[in-house]
Amino acid sequence: MLGRFDEANAAYAKKPSSLASSGNCKIIVAIACLKWQIRFRKRALTILTDDERLQLCLERDRVLCDHEFVRSPVMAKLLRFLVDHRLSENPQRLKAYTIAVDALGRSDGIDTQLDSYPRVQVGRLRRMLDSFYARNGGASRLSIPHGRYEISLVSNGLEAPPPPTASDRLDFHWDGFTPRSEAPAKPPGALDRLIALRRPRKRSIQIALAAIAGAIVLGFWLWPGPSPRQGYPEIVIAAPNGSINNPNKVQAQAIQSYLQEAIERFDQVKVFEKLPAATDASQYRLETLFVDTDTSLMQLRLVDARTSEVVWAKRIELAHDGNVQDNLAKAIVEIIAPYGVIAQRELAKHRNDFGPGYPCLLQFHTYMRYRELTGLTRSLDCLERSVNQFPGDAYLLAMLATAKNISGQIARDPKAISQGRQLAARAARLEPTNAAASFAVAQNAFFERDCRRGVAWGQRAVDLNPLNSRIMGYLGMYMLGCRMSEGEGYAVRALEMDPNVDLAIAATVAAQKIQRGDALGAQQLSLKYLALAQKHEPGLELTYVLSTALLGDKVRARKAWAKLAGRYGLSAKATPREVMSKWIANPDL
Repeated sequence: MLGRFDEANAAYAKKPSSLASSGNCKIIVAIACLKWQIRFRKRALTILTDDERLQLCLERDRVLCDHEFVRSPVMAKLLRFLVDHRLSENPQRLKAYTIAVDALGRSDGIDTQLDSYPRVQVGRLRRMLDSFYARNGGASRLSIPHGRYEISLVSNGLEAPPPPTASDRLDFHWDGFTPRSEAPAKPPGALDRLIALRRPRKRSIQIALAAIAGAIVLGFWLWPGPSPRQGYPEIVIAAPNGSINNPNKVQAQAIQSYLQEAIERFDQVKVFEKLPAATDASQYRLETLFVDTDTSLMQLRLVDARTSEVVWAKRIELAHDGNVQDNLAKAIVEIIAPYGVIAQRELAKHRNDFGPGYPCLLQFHTYMRYRELTGLTRSLDCLERSVNQFPGDAYLLAMLATAKNISGQIARDPKAISQGRQLAARAARLEPTNAAASFAVAQNAFFERDCRRGVAWGQRAVDLNPLNSRIMGYLGMYMLGCRMSEGEGYAVRALEMDPNVDLAIAATVAAQKIQRGDALGAQQLSLKYLALAQKHEPGLELTYVLSTALLGDKVRARKAWAKLAGRYGLSAKATPREVMSKWIANPDL
């Protein structure tokens, strides 16, 4: 066997110079992998067959040729390191310290209990691999099981959504992230044999190598280019400024890791290690700056990467108390949420733009906040076009599922509801760790009056992204509709996290106050959010009417009710249920 590898190496050395200078990284895959087989063949452990080694190498280099990995040298280096470790068949399990020092270049003195950088980067690599295979497919795929660092080659068959258990909770402490409770990976399936190693004659080997080289060159010309971009804003989390003392450096690195992982859980932006040069998407840089070296006052600053304009800034005290995490969480929501700083800037650029991809999502988010039926019709159309153009985007699938669910409930259309169920399941299979996809499954369950299943999937979605105020707020609404009083806690938490959250959530909390007899609190809450609303909000108007009547001002309440009913072509004698059915997806809830 080793003799045949030597012959193959010699044959490769004699290849035409035109192939060697083509610049196609795929051209050296075969011979590089043969060398790996030679290097590790004499190891004591022989878990991998020769075919599996070669498959692992080929798949690694296919991934490394992807444009996303070309833009991220740290992720490419980490992927090579993990594959090399797998090929070495080292019986010792990888540790965060080894990855930090040997793969990511951190100093020998790193304390992985304080610095979560290696865990964050492995999690990012896991998500990048999921994205690659969603876009490019393949019979097999590279997989990093949750809770471990070893990489393996497994079957790429789509699996059913994972059971809705609480996992992937984002917890932050000053000593880094708490370990996640993650499910074990599915055992690798049977792999298709890529190359059958036989004992051909020398001439047969040369012919085979020539055929492989030809196939690689042909593949270079036929290989599909990068998938079209959806236009999501791009952001990089800048490293903390260097002129700070050591204690502040530790805090700043922990904060940077937290910011990166938390923001990556949102679908409205794409996080990069280095912003790509050739792109039409808006680009931002989130900077972590210390005001001076003697205080624990830190400033977060969002900068337009192209114009260097500071578009948002906030100061945070780094006192060692429970407020630090809440302040960071609120800052992230203020920037990244559907109605955050970035979304508002982007909406100004895409006003009334229902183009596929990100512009369509902006319009759908606007509909979700104000619930104007004309916005739903146009959003449905552009979301369907978006999914056709970007079938591998789980977030787009989840939003289309939500739109189908809402339209199906309003029109009492079982076909639309069925389509929403299928789209939600498809999104959850495509990206099991996507919070929006999990919540689309939950929403469908609630609309089918399966409260137990809805709560299970909804809580899973909250665990996947505990900073998504919309998911948290709507879960609270649906739980209250199922007569689960603990749902109010979710809705209240959503309002505390995000003052710009969907107004229906504020109306739900106001309605709960009315039920408890707190008419004054309900009226004040309704007026507060009505003042913030740029358009009509029937839910808040209804709670205002009810609370005002309960407080004894029935003349004002009747006047507000007549105005609300008239907007939908109804008389002042219409019932609340009739008015509600004009704007809420499911009045029964």
